[in-house]
Amino acid sequence: NIVHKITSNLPSISSDNTWTLAHSNTWVSKLGNGDYTVVVNLSGNNGSISGQGITTVVTIDTVAPDQPTIALTNDTSNTKDGTITTSTLNTNDTRVYHLKKGEVEVTSVTDEATYATYMAGADEVTYTLTIVDTDNAGNVSVSSNALTFILDKTPPNLPTLVLEADSGLTGDNITNNGRLTVANVSNGDTITYLVTKDNGMPLVAMTAEEYTTYITSDNKDGNYSVKVIVTDAAGNTSDALKTFVLDTTNPIFDQQSTTINIPINVLITTIIYDAQATDLNGDADKGITYKIKNADASKFLITADTGIVTYKTIQTSTHDNDTATIVATDTAGNEKEQLITVSVKNIALSTSITWNGIGNDHIVNINEKAMATLSGTVATIGAVTGI
Repeated sequence: NIVHKITSNLPSISSDNTWTLAHSNTWVSKLGNGDYTVVVNLSGNNGSISGQGITTVVTIDTVAPDQPTIALTNDTSNTKDGTITTSTLNTNDTRVYHLKKGEVEVTSVTDEATYATYMAGADEVTYTLTIVDTDNAGNVSVSSNALTFILDKTPPNLPTLVLEADSGLTGDNITNNGRLTVANVSNGDTITYLVTKDNGMPLVAMTAEEYTTYITSDNKDGNYSVKVIVTDAAGNTSDALKTFVLDTTNPIFDQQSTTINIPINVLITTIIYDAQATDLNGDADKGITYKIKNADASKFLITADTGIVTYKTIQTSTHDNDTATIVATDTAGNEKEQLITVSVKNIALSTSITWNGIGNDHIVNINEKAMATLSGTVATIGAVTGI
């Protein structure tokens, strides 16, 4: 152990029997950080030491706490509530907050609790915050780097959501393309998609790119609710919701013959073909719109809601292989084509009639009239379909 003795410039005892040893670099400079035992011996006027020395233990601590650190939680120069993260305070140390509103000190803010209370109702202006730590020896840290930020509580504009392609009937929110166009969003804002399918649990949050990948992959037909959340640099949010039905499945034509023969000079109202297609609902013609494709429409008519096909004019000559491409479109805009081939044939009908019970004289008497019957047969010459 090293012993330091102080023998000069000793203090005198005051009238109240107290004494103070004045600071002097002569002896203070010898004391480094650590624990010390101080022994004070009292002497009489003749210089002799009397009684046992008074002993006390002291700790010398001149090390200041580490400089505290401070940062906004959202790590930008703007914040919606002033929420911060700070370095950990050492055990037994104390921390003091200093907040300026513009250039004016906010005296009510002294610690974490009073800071949070003040910021909850603070104005949207510029603030500067510093913090200082003090240890139990009274050493004071260097002030934290000043954190200057703008309090911004204003939410971003509400986004507008529309289907990228509202296929089929406009405005019915049934589509074969689930991509969304998001507008009214400022540069620098972040867009997040929350997707719910068929009233299930929301899927994991997605970016715009992740949503596009998801909604365009296979087997995604269903009922969707998509919430788009816009977050600005300060952390304020606004959102909009879009609901729609995604249907990427083409209609299905029923399995009937697509090769048709009809007689020459048949009535113009004669049904040549009755197209029957079904959508996801499974009911023929429900939600289906029919048309004749391109040049084929010059010869044929089709009823848009029933799929009934007729010629536009009476066919007065025999010929083969008139073709028509029928297009069935469902409410989502999905299309399916079916080709039919129509031939006009010279199809004749022959008939025979027989009176039964009149004998061989072909004269009907009163008795035969009461019992006679009339019967007949019809035969075709050639094949006929479509009538």
